[in-house]
Amino acid sequence: MIAAAMLDNLIRGMDTGQAKTLNLREGQVFQGRISELYPGQLARLQMGTMNLSARLEARLEKGEKYWFRVISGEKVPQLKVLESVPVNRPGSSPAAVTNVPAVLKQLGLPTDGLHEKIIRELIRVNLPFTRSNILQGAQLVKESALASNDSLNLITMMIQRGYPLTRTAFKALASVQSGKSTGETMVQLASALEKLPDSRAQHLQHILANISGRFSGFEKLDIFVIFKHLTGKDEEFREAAFKVLKKTGLINSIDSSIRFFTSFKDTVFNPANENMSGELWPDLLKSRQTALPLKNMDPKLLFSYLTDSLRGAPLQSVIQLLTLINPQASAGSIIASLSQWLASEPEDSTKGIWQLIRDNHSGNGMLMKEGKTPYPLKAFLDQLGLQHENNIRSGQLHQEKLRLNTLKAKLIQFLNQSHGLPQGIREQADFLLQRLTAYQLLSSDQQGPVQHTVFQIPVKLSGKYTDLTLQWQGREKNDGTVDDSHCRILFYLELETLRDTLIDVQIQNRIMTLTVYNESSKPASIQTVWFPLLKEKLASYNYQLSVIKWEKAKEKEGNRSTPAMHVNSLEYGYNGVDIKI
Repeated sequence: MIAAAMLDNLIRGMDTGQAKTLNLREGQVFQGRISELYPGQLARLQMGTMNLSARLEARLEKGEKYWFRVISGEKVPQLKVLESVPVNRPGSSPAAVTNVPAVLKQLGLPTDGLHEKIIRELIRVNLPFTRSNILQGAQLVKESALASNDSLNLITMMIQRGYPLTRTAFKALASVQSGKSTGETMVQLASALEKLPDSRAQHLQHILANISGRFSGFEKLDIFVIFKHLTGKDEEFREAAFKVLKKTGLINSIDSSIRFFTSFKDTVFNPANENMSGELWPDLLKSRQTALPLKNMDPKLLFSYLTDSLRGAPLQSVIQLLTLINPQASAGSIIASLSQWLASEPEDSTKGIWQLIRDNHSGNGMLMKEGKTPYPLKAFLDQLGLQHENNIRSGQLHQEKLRLNTLKAKLIQFLNQSHGLPQGIREQADFLLQRLTAYQLLSSDQQGPVQHTVFQIPVKLSGKYTDLTLQWQGREKNDGTVDDSHCRILFYLELETLRDTLIDVQIQNRIMTLTVYNESSKPASIQTVWFPLLKEKLASYNYQLSVIKWEKAKEKEGNRSTPAMHVNSLEYGYNGVDIKI
C-alpha cells in the first residue's frame, strides 16, 4: 500500500544519503565499536556509519564492540561500559547479537521476546535509546492494532525523531498506515452529520464541504452561473437552471421559480435568520435605511441582486448561502450532487447550461484558483489547522471566530462537546483528527535551514476520492518564505489504472528533474505527448523541465511491492557530517 511505502520513506528520511546528527543524552544506551584509542581515556567509537569521540571509564580493546551507557552528554560525552554484557564479534548482524538478554537484565527490563525485538530493531538502525524508550515502546506495541513489524517501524521512527512515546502520538502516526482515504472519510462524515440536529455538527459540516468542494470539481462560480440563468431572459435556460437546482437538492418541494424567489425573500428577512443574513450581506442589511427598499423589491430582482453580490465572496459564504436557502439540506451534499452532475453526461434539457459551466472550467483545480489569495496552498493548510497549537501558543487564536475556523479546531470541539454520538461518526471524526495530528508530527522535523512538510490533499478522480500525499523538503529564505528554486517534492498517488505511484520532483536553480516510480512499464506517450506539454506549462511559471525518468518499482521485503523509495539526497548547501563530540 502507498501509506506503508510513504511511512517507510519517512522513517529513513528524504535525504537518505546524508549522515544524521547525533546528540547523546544522559541515560541513553547504545552499541559501538572501538576504532581508535587515545591517551587520557579518550576513544573514537563507530556506531553504524557515524563516528564519535568520547571519554571512557575503562580500558577497552580496539576493534571490539561494547554496550555503553551515557553518563554525561556534554561536549565530550562520558561513557560507561555496561557490566556483565559479553563482547560481540565485530561485524555481527542485529539478528546474530547474542548479548541482548544481558543488556535487558542490566537495564532491569523483562527478558521477553517483545523487549528483545525492540532492542534488536534499534541496533539494526544504530539508534541510542533509554530504558523508558523500551518500556513505553513495548506497551504501545502490545496495544497497537497494527501488524507487529509495522508497530516496530513506527516505534523506531518515533525514537529516531524524538517524538514522545505516548498513545496519542502513536495513534496519530498509525493513522497514516491505514488504507482509509482522508477525502472519502470527509465526504462520509459530512453525509452522516446531516442526521444530527446539533449545531456543532452543522459547523463541522460547513468546513468539510468547504474543503471537499475545493477538489471535487465544484467551483464557487458554478452555482452563480446557475442562479444567473434562473433569473435570465432565456426560457430554456431558466427551466434548465431550475431542474439542476431541484436535482442537486437545493430546491425541494417548490414547484416553480416564482415560488422559490418568494420563499428566498421570506427567508432572508425572517428574524430567525437575522445573524446569517447579516453575515452574508452586512453592508446591505445593517441599516434600516438600506433594508427597507430591499424589502419592497420584487423577489426575483432581490434574489438576483443579493446572490450576485456574493460572486467574489469566499467559499464559506457560498456554503452559508446554500444553508440559508435550504436549511433542511446539507451544503456538503448539495456541492457533492452538483459535482456529480458536472462529472457525468446530463440529460438533454440541462446539457446547454452544463456545457457553459464546463467551458468555464480551466482544469487547474480549486487549489490553484483562490481569487485574490496569493498563496492558495498555504491557505488550504491553514484551513486544515496544521498550525493550530502553534497559533494558540503564540496568542493568535484569542478570537472565537479565528479559533474555530480550521478543521482541526472544529473536530476537537465536536468530539469534546458532542456526547452520545453514534460510534461510526465518532470513529470517522477521530480518524480525521489523528490524520491531521500525524501531518503535524511528520512535518516537525527540521535539520538546520532545511524544512520538511507532509500533508494530504483529497482529490476526486473518476467519481471517487483518493488522497494525494505530498512530502516537501526545502530551504527557508531570510524573509521566512520557502525557496521554490531549490527544493524537492514527493507525490504519493494511488491511481485507478497505474495503481501505486511515486513522483519525485527535484528542483535546482529552477531546473526540474522528474522521476516516476511505478510497477508498470513506461508509456510511450510520456516523451511524445506529456513531456512537451508539461515542459511548456512549467516554462510559463519560469521552470525548466530537464527530463522525465520512469523507474519500475522494486520488490521489497516480505514480497510486498511498493514504489522504490531509496532516492538520493539533494544538495541544499547543508550537509550532515560524521559526529565528533
